[in-house]
Amino acid sequence: MKKKYSYLVDDTDAWTERKDVRFVRMMQGKGLMNNEWMGIKTGTIGPEFGIGHVVGNAVDAPVMILKSCIGNRALGWHLLPPGSARFEEGEKVYAGYRDAPDSWPKGTEPTPPVVKEGTVTLKGDQLAGWYAGKEYDDDTADAKTVLADLDKHYPGAKSYEIAGFFFWQGEKDAGNAVWAAHYEKNLVQFIKQLRKDFHAPNAKFVLATMGESVKGVGGNGGKVLEAHLAVDGNSGKYPEFKGNVATVYSHPMAQGGSGNGHYGGKAEVYMDVGEAMGQAMAELLKAAQIDTPQIHPVGGYIDTHVHAFDCRKDGLDVVDAWMKRVNVTQCVVHPLDHKGSRPSNDAERQEMLANYRKYKGRIHRFCIIYPDEVETVEEAMRILEREKQDGAIGFGEHYGVGLMFDDPKNLLIYDACSRVGLPVMFHIDQKRNMDEQGLPRLEKVLNAYPKCILIAHSYWWRQLGNGTCERLLQKYPNLYADLSPAAVTALSKQGDQGREFIIRNADKLLFGTDAGWWSFNKTPAPEKEWTYFEDLNLPAEVKNKIYRQNAAKLLKLELQSPR
Repeated sequence: MKKKYSYLVDDTDAWTERKDVRFVRMMQGKGLMNNEWMGIKTGTIGPEFGIGHVVGNAVDAPVMILKSCIGNRALGWHLLPPGSARFEEGEKVYAGYRDAPDSWPKGTEPTPPVVKEGTVTLKGDQLAGWYAGKEYDDDTADAKTVLADLDKHYPGAKSYEIAGFFFWQGEKDAGNAVWAAHYEKNLVQFIKQLRKDFHAPNAKFVLATMGESVKGVGGNGGKVLEAHLAVDGNSGKYPEFKGNVATVYSHPMAQGGSGNGHYGGKAEVYMDVGEAMGQAMAELLKAAQIDTPQIHPVGGYIDTHVHAFDCRKDGLDVVDAWMKRVNVTQCVVHPLDHKGSRPSNDAERQEMLANYRKYKGRIHRFCIIYPDEVETVEEAMRILEREKQDGAIGFGEHYGVGLMFDDPKNLLIYDACSRVGLPVMFHIDQKRNMDEQGLPRLEKVLNAYPKCILIAHSYWWRQLGNGTCERLLQKYPNLYADLSPAAVTALSKQGDQGREFIIRNADKLLFGTDAGWWSFNKTPAPEKEWTYFEDLNLPAEVKNKIYRQNAAKLLKLELQSPR
């Protein structure tokens, strides 16, 4: 008796069920096949059980193993990824992505397929058929369907991160000399395209070789094996895959079986390969944590102040990628007067709303009206109510260009925001929302609109040294302040008093970086907005408040676990 996989059963020999690992399976043409906590429910075992248990043990976060695939499919045809071009070989032209049929004679042009969601019609051929990449489209669409309705498939989940992909395939391609010869090229594109389509540029990728393929043996199977080994981040030939792609050589675990023969129905093969793939993924994830500069050691930040081109197609993808790099679990985007940052027509508005739906619960938005755009409080309220209905959770960054802080045009905005229930983040300097020493105009507004929540930013912090900032924060319950770089600069000048200020006002301060499209793609560096608060050795309770609890309470956000 080998006594392997003891984690699959409990002390009574009943199948165990993991409440921290969810197993969801979709299959082309059949839809949802499994939606349950990880545990054996039928008489068949796949690699997902070994994968799920190993990964579940390796990471602290809840895990979903989302399986979306079907057998007897080729990377060279069924799974051909977007971006794959036609090519010629011999007297034939072979299909690129969404071409059909799979090949045709040189000098001719096939009738283009009419591609529809979930089906395809081949003009002049057959009513319903295939095109290059149909399986790729169907499998990725099925996976996205699950993720779009996350709570249904992982009860209680509000957001997710694509941490990695698993792939065990190749037999169908090994049966076709042309597909086998082009397998490596297609595999490289497949890895890149999956990351692109799921907006997961840092997701790890683990694949296993065909069990029947032996190193050094030629033939079509040998070509597929060589391709599998070529993409391995340690021993392969693609520098870009170092540290993020791993290949598991499965022949020693195959027990003489093959994929086409389902490895003789031996569950042990699937468990061994699954465990090996899970371990490879765990090692990639662990190495990534070690290699990432720890400029933000606590994680779990809610960044209340960023800027993005959210009106452009997929404009928030770069924000999401940046958030993953710097451990920001949620952020708030503020529009600026730049094309792409604030919609100028209905098409841009619809693009913007689609972007936020894509990252619902993770990336939030404030809205803006410029003071010259409205003449009455009622007009402003109608606009703001529409914005709030469409997901806006606040107003700002408010630039009253050329206006005093309490100018009547500004007062109209504060009044409307107060009535609609949108907090206002304001910018203040020598040209915008101007005020005098001691900020009497700001104080006038705080008194006049006690239900209008104001979040201070920028030159407001220049009043720190004379005591104005603390006096106003302590006196007015409707005043908060963000901790973006202007705050860090001002607090740093106060030495130890900066730390004491933060502790005394811990309930009124909101973490923010003022990051934007100009900085999202920069290599992470130990900038002060990240290191300053950690270097102060603040009490854990204080850090919790300023990093995320205050923002969650003020903006009515659900707290999420650090990624």
